[in-house]
Amino acid sequence: MQPVVFVRETGSCVAETSCASGSVATAVVLTADFADGITEIGIGQPGGTLEVGVQRAHGAVTGLSIGGPVRLAQTLTVALAAAPC
Repeated sequence: MQPVVFVRETGSCVAETSCASGSVATAVVLTADFADGITEIGIGQPGGTLEVGVQRAHGAVTGLSIGGPVRLAQTLTVALAAAPC
């Protein structure tokens, strides 16, 4: 999977290294015809593979899980203004 985010304000697209919600949606579609129970599926993307678990009962999705390695790509320091109240 190659995740891409559309930025409406600039009308541009930005490639991402991974997307958790996209991986879950992909796994749900790929397992749509699977039997009830838990199916684990790996969704490969540029940043690595995310493992998604899809639990079904009577054909309906009743649970989801996602996991995989996480790597910090950048460290930022942000200064926040004091709250007015």
